[in-house]
Amino acid sequence: MLLTPGSWSIYDTTRPYTVSSMGNVELLTLLIPRARIASSRLNINDLIVRRFSGNVGLGKLAYQFMTTALAEIANVDPMHEWEIVGAISQLIRLAMLEVAGVKTDLSVREKWRERIQGYIDEHLRDPDLSLDKIAAAMNCSKRYVHKIFQSERTTTSEYIWQRRLSRCREELCDSAFASKSITEIAYSWGFSNSAHFSRAFKDAFHICPRTYRTTGHTAADSAWTEMLASSPILICPGDKLSPLMTHLRQLKAADFGG
Repeated sequence: MLLTPGSWSIYDTTRPYTVSSMGNVELLTLLIPRARIASSRLNINDLIVRRFSGNVGLGKLAYQFMTTALAEIANVDPMHEWEIVGAISQLIRLAMLEVAGVKTDLSVREKWRERIQGYIDEHLRDPDLSLDKIAAAMNCSKRYVHKIFQSERTTTSEYIWQRRLSRCREELCDSAFASKSITEIAYSWGFSNSAHFSRAFKDAFHICPRTYRTTGHTAADSAWTEMLASSPILICPGDKLSPLMTHLRQLKAADFGG
């Protein structure tokens, strides 16, 4: 498959693949968990290694949003970064549905999933965030919230803790938060017990948070990649070659080489 400037594609890092270029190019590479773009109406495997146009339709919206997010990420409040990730994932999913010939009107359940997950992401710092609060805010039953997450093969509680751990992990490897202690970071994302946070972090990333922070988190990033098994990778070619980064802020701060 040949990608031209302005186009993009998706490939699966759990399968053998080769990426090559005939000259100097800029390659924007994003690691996206499969669950972020999954849809009951979409077989992702049918769209792996397929060219998406960045010049028309939803493919253009996704491409422009990704490149604009990269250009502006240094000016964005970190509090809003994960909402941006959600918007990118949604646009990618819609572009894939468009290419697959599936109507892009979200089902009622998918709309509820987006609303509930959005509410959770906005209130992750609230230590009292609970199923009761979510159901009350969404004006629906607790049973319905449970059903939404059952379709994602997880529970409400597991989803909340997974998101909180991800936020803590991001801040532990971000120099902007170097002055904050591990406990301060954990508590700022809704944890209320340091021991519980350390155990949960180690269970998720196979390394304790202190070691992760002090060793440059290289080994843990490999474990994180393994945990995201079958995660599609999205690539967008431009004019120069740039390194693979899994976080837009880190990508923006990276030294782009020709």
